Order: sequence, then structure tokens, then C-alpha cells
Amino acid sequence: MTATRRLAEAEWRIVEEEVVTAAGRLMVLLALTVACTLMLVLNVVLGGALAAGIVVGGVMPWFALCWYVAPYRLRRKALSRVRDGGGP
Repeated sequence: MTATRRLAEAEWRIVEEEVVTAAGRLMVLLALTVACTLMLVLNVVLGGALAAGIVVGGVMPWFALCWYVAPYRLRRKALSRVRDGGGP
């Protein structure tokens, strides 16, 4: 492997890490957008902010569970298998 190719791969890893970090931050904005949109729609449909707030309060933990907790647990499980020599 040439030195130029190794340098390009190293630079790509740095860019990739930055993209993953930015995507994680954008997920927070997506969650806020979903919450606000859901609140607006449910406020009209249900006729009250309290009922809409209760539903949104239940949906947002589900959103966090699906987008953050589940992938985190799967990644930890995969890493422990690799460390134990079980493979991917």
C-alpha cells in the first residue's frame, strides 16, 4: 500500500468520525421537530394541549429508545462478542 493511499484512508477516518458526530447532533433536532409537529397536530385533533402533551411525553422516550438505546446495546453486544473471540 502506498503512502498516499494510507494518508487518504486516515483522512477518510477523520472525516467519517466528524460525520457520525454531526449526525448524532442532528438526531436531536429531528427529535425536537417530531415532538413539535406531533404536539401541533395532536393539539388540533384532541382539542387540548394537556392531552397532546401527554401523548408527546410518551412518544419521545420511545423515539430515544429506538434511536439511541437500542443501537447502543447492539453495539456493546457486538463488541463483547468480538472481544471474546466469537466474531461478528
